Amino acid sequence: WTGGTGRANFMQAGRLRRVRPDCMPHLRSIDLSESDAGVGVAPLGDALLSGKLPRLSELNLQWSFLTEESVAGLTRAIKGEAMGELTDLNLSQNQDVESGAWRDFFEGLVASEGGLSKLSALHLWSTTAGEVLSLLGQAIVGGKLPHVTNLALNDCNLSDEGLRGLAEAVKAGALEEIEVLDLGENFDVQTEAWEELMEGILESPGGLPHLRILDCSATNVVDAGGAAMAVLTSGRLPSLWHPFRSFFADVDPFRFRLDEKGVGIVSDAIREGRFPPPMDLMGFRIRPDAYGISVDPILEAIAESEAGMPNCLAGVSLRVGRVGEEALSSLVASAPSEVHRPTPPSLSMTLQRGQRNSTVCTFLTSHNVKLMTQS
Repeated sequence: WTGGTGRANFMQAGRLRRVRPDCMPHLRSIDLSESDAGVGVAPLGDALLSGKLPRLSELNLQWSFLTEESVAGLTRAIKGEAMGELTDLNLSQNQDVESGAWRDFFEGLVASEGGLSKLSALHLWSTTAGEVLSLLGQAIVGGKLPHVTNLALNDCNLSDEGLRGLAEAVKAGALEEIEVLDLGENFDVQTEAWEELMEGILESPGGLPHLRILDCSATNVVDAGGAAMAVLTSGRLPSLWHPFRSFFADVDPFRFRLDEKGVGIVSDAIREGRFPPPMDLMGFRIRPDAYGISVDPILEAIAESEAGMPNCLAGVSLRVGRVGEEALSSLVASAPSEVHRPTPPSLSMTLQRGQRNSTVCTFLTSHNVKLMTQS
């Protein structure tokens, strides 16, 4: 059943309340998207409560001008265990609903006995639901969405607390079935919260084995580069498509930014050969606020690794890092200059003037390293 703007009056009039109980026993899908029907959708919750839509499995209210009263109607249906057959619920692009209504909605889900036990896809993008998303995390941990595979939460006003709630759900192993997790365009989440999400993946019982699409683009995850690299090299996301594009919408190969801890994480991954196959390209640079930190662990790891620099790294910039004489010497000594080891074409390194002797320059330039001099 699809509706355009003409359905709004039907819903507002409350006529769905007066439909005979046996009138729509086989109705499985209602699509009121891109209409103004959401203004009067509260009676739909009452219809669900009364058992008039016993087989409804898909409800699409995207961009339907939902109101707080509309969401309250759906909340009553959840509390009344009347939405247990839903497999796909789309409430996206309803930005006018205040976060308080979403809080009640999630609290109703937490309090319900059966929750949304069959729900596979929940779409809340372009809403304010992210401000209280920690409650959704509680619902997931509590087993109220045991089979959810798709969470569309991009541009949902996600807060640090909300992302931490999801991180707790991941850490508890409650999202092991997830296949698509879209968190992009949530600009206000701070680096520390992104790090907690990555740590949650690492500490979860089995990782996220079915996750195919992870979108963290246009967020501050760029500054959690070490934590992100740790996840990507951990084997905890074995099904992930295009790992680099999961984090960034553009193709700048230097977007992961590392601090001192991140340098250590990347160094261990290089040394142990834990980077994923080159199905996608990624890269990193040193964070501007970490200017002058030692990048020796990375050079030493390259020297000690049998394979050298991973092929999946499209760009590595050590330009604002500090290079020590011993680490540089170990890198040069790790292989004769005439032997080409797989090094990304856009690797760049800044050396002190005194470090640019002929042996060093010959070795590094033969490996396609772009040299810069710091006075």
